[in-house]
Amino acid sequence: MTRALTTADEQIIEVHRPSRPARRMDGTVDRFDAEQIARAVLGKTATATPKAKSGTVALIRILRVTPASAATARTQDFNVFWAVIIGAPFPLRPEFCQISA
Repeated sequence: MTRALTTADEQIIEVHRPSRPARRMDGTVDRFDAEQIARAVLGKTATATPKAKSGTVALIRILRVTPASAATARTQDFNVFWAVIIGAPFPLRPEFCQISA
């Protein structure tokens, strides 16, 4: 959505979640959240512009995140595989552990 609005030359302002005391006072109703966001934008306390999701910085972020994501996925896959082996009935375990050359 941010990319589409930026392409259409619309001004976008990022609003962070309100402080904890403000959230506790008003509760977590969407109507109150929308009002707090509107007050932050109109009161000019929210002035952050969203980061561009393209260009050199985005490419560097992708290059940093991809290996970490792959390592996490590998660990999760190994954990699932190990759980299947451990949870399998004893007679079936050798079938799971065979390594083909």
